[in-house]
Amino acid sequence: MINRIFRTLARFTKILKILALVISLGALVYIVAYFSPAIVSITFLSLILASVILLFLSFFLSTFISLVSALSISFLFFLRATQLLSPLNLGLFVVFLILLGLYLRKN
Repeated sequence: MINRIFRTLARFTKILKILALVISLGALVYIVAYFSPAIVSITFLSLILASVILLFLSFFLSTFISLVSALSISFLFFLRATQLLSPLNLGLFVVFLILLGLYLRKN
């Protein structure tokens, strides 16, 4: 039963990706246009930005590269917007990316 549902969803993967990309872009524009730059809106903006970048890059690159790129860009945007961009935070982020790469490595 579940296998049948997954096979049906697999046929519509590109359509679902495009739909999710349009919805994410709409949410991104809405947050930029109508919210003040508070920490909550910056956090939501970086999360939505990560989903937009991930969905866009997933059409052209592998899932791992898309995920790492989306996380990197959105997290660096978040650090820059909250004025927390420092060598220590960048070092911790690089360690996080290395550990994520080890975790997602194919055996």
